[in-house]
Amino acid sequence: MENLNEIKNRMMSQQSVDSEKNKVESAKREYSDSNTLNVEYIDNQTTNWIVISQFKKFFNAYHDVEPYIKIDETTKSHIENKNGWISRLEQEEFPVAFLGSFSAGKSTIINAIFKREILPEAVNSTTAFPTIIRKGEKDIANIYYIDEDAKNQLCNELCTQIRKKIDKDIFNENIVLTSQEIRNKLLEKLKKDISEYENKIGNKIESKPLETLQKLFDGWGKYQSATKIIAIDALTHYVEGHEEALFIDRIEVAIKNINIPDHVVLVDLPGLAVANERHIKFTKEYVQHKAKAFVVCMKPKSLLEGEEIKFLEEINRVNPTILQRSFWVINQWETLNDHQKKEEDANFYKKIKDYSFNITDNRFFKFTALNYFYLSCMADETLSETKKLKEQKSSYLRSLTSNGLDDLSKEEIKNLLNYDEIKSFLNFVDSLFNYLGTVAQDEFIKNAKSELLQEVLRLQKLLIPDYTMYGKKDNFEIEIQSVEVDKQVNAFIGNLEGKVERFGIQMRNVGKIDFWKESNTIQIEQEISRIILQLSRDVTNKLRSGYDNDGLLSRLPSEVIDKLELTFLMRDKLVVAVEEFFLNSLGRLLLELKEVNKDYLPESLLKLLEDKLGKRDIEMRLKGLADALFFQYGDEIERISFSLNECQGATFEERVGSALEKYKNELKKFIRSLVDDLNKYVRRSVKNHTQYVEQELLKLFVDERERIVIQIANKINLSEVTVFEQQKKSIISNSYNILTDLKRQL
Repeated sequence: MENLNEIKNRMMSQQSVDSEKNKVESAKREYSDSNTLNVEYIDNQTTNWIVISQFKKFFNAYHDVEPYIKIDETTKSHIENKNGWISRLEQEEFPVAFLGSFSAGKSTIINAIFKREILPEAVNSTTAFPTIIRKGEKDIANIYYIDEDAKNQLCNELCTQIRKKIDKDIFNENIVLTSQEIRNKLLEKLKKDISEYENKIGNKIESKPLETLQKLFDGWGKYQSATKIIAIDALTHYVEGHEEALFIDRIEVAIKNINIPDHVVLVDLPGLAVANERHIKFTKEYVQHKAKAFVVCMKPKSLLEGEEIKFLEEINRVNPTILQRSFWVINQWETLNDHQKKEEDANFYKKIKDYSFNITDNRFFKFTALNYFYLSCMADETLSETKKLKEQKSSYLRSLTSNGLDDLSKEEIKNLLNYDEIKSFLNFVDSLFNYLGTVAQDEFIKNAKSELLQEVLRLQKLLIPDYTMYGKKDNFEIEIQSVEVDKQVNAFIGNLEGKVERFGIQMRNVGKIDFWKESNTIQIEQEISRIILQLSRDVTNKLRSGYDNDGLLSRLPSEVIDKLELTFLMRDKLVVAVEEFFLNSLGRLLLELKEVNKDYLPESLLKLLEDKLGKRDIEMRLKGLADALFFQYGDEIERISFSLNECQGATFEERVGSALEKYKNELKKFIRSLVDDLNKYVRRSVKNHTQYVEQELLKLFVDERERIVIQIANKINLSEVTVFEQQKKSIISNSYNILTDLKRQL
């Protein structure tokens, strides 16, 4: 976290940058009298610099306040994503990206713009690669090959495709193929898996992914150099089936004599529905972070469908200003009859409306680029120099003339170029380059400033509560200390309350736990047997000493009750059974409450917590439960005594022994009958006691708040708090003022 001095130093650095701005303005004035083009260049540079400076000021303010305010992850991500505008504004070139699905004719459109066969016009979607065209000092093409990381990525994509087809688990981690041996083992494993799967289903699966993987492995070490230079004319060979196609990352083309502004770059991007995930990623990143204008290319009968519409919708959702800098074209328009043209026109506008794309009619064109390309080359007398174009025989063009296309005069060619559907392409080119040469940069800057303003307002809204609060404070130091103590108290009590509430939830969700187990019942039965045995010995001794037989027999029930204190015995066992689980939980809760912050816990509160979380209250509750459950114990003893006359024996001593055995057996049955519902009642008691403890503790925190306040006020270092809050106040205020100034500028 920056301190005030660090922030002041950075602000001084910003002032130095402001000084550089003045130098740019001075340079602009120097050129204004002598060189209009340079003035325009400096105007653009100055405008760019100002907006870049505004973005940097915004992000400086954002990073300053970020440690002091609460920003949710969604908002944080949204703000930080706008940082990409800085690099796009710093970029001197003006990239125009051509987007569209495979076979929409992007390459043909670009070739027609240059009136030259530069790009191959039938690239398969699985081997397509981005091609970047700019003006250069000489005609040349640089081929850039994929690096090791890209090869590994492509391998993982192909393996994923294969494993999906044979119902195998997808790799959780990316494979890194560091040697030919590893690649061979992987290939053999996949071939074995495929063979086993095909034998299982009795059919062959699609072989293309495995064949592509084999090509990738075969050529893995062939293309180690980063680039290769080729002649422009050789570009047309780089189509599906070319041995290098799989390993090409992108192609950058420089052309000397082309009719585009120096700073404009045309980019033929991979189709929107290509199978190669690496190319989809390239397209998305280029659109979102580099391109400054766009041409969306479509073909009839499949306008804005599938992945194409999903991609455009995503762009519009993430950054709606992007599509505002777009041109929309439907290529191959000649393939439709008049009725189909009306349908496609209506279909296009319906989809634009459905997806809330913001476009204007003056940026929507319908044409067949190949027809214009063909006629323009005829007009320039360069058709014979082309390789593929001269072989094109358009039925549409033939329908426009009674003579053969080969016998057209210059005047006839000129007339054909003025047909609406052919001239529409020229209108598109004129409109595009007029846009690029005039309003494109202004529109791009306008979009940048619009998005920056949104983030300025968003961040300023987050700062308003603190900014307003600091503005209202008169005795700042005292109020800071009071606020800090209150904040610490609330946090401390909140932590205590949270632990108590979590304890309550855990205890209520223990399920049908059996506190009283079979082993407890057996122990009670064993204790009954032991006491009855001891009582039998005592009776025998009394008989031998001449004790009155009738008196002894009448006192037998009371003797059993006196010797066999079953209620106390069960109660003690019940407490022990519950103690293992519940009392241990109470002990853990007490320990957790102590550990929240020992310095903040008043001694008086600690003693109250120890009292509330001790065993006394739960023991009393359980003893009461035992008493309630055994209230029939006396009645059971009496019931047994009424049936003692049924006891048989040759001697009186045997009759007494039989009576005691009856007591033992009947009392064991009595215990068993109670145990059936015992756990249900114990669980209910534990639940009730949990609720009682939770309520008592939460009430205790409220009652003891004043003592907690005193304890915390004596423990925290308020001088450090004051310094921190003063720093926070300064940063919040400065940042808020910067945002206010930016809002005014934007």
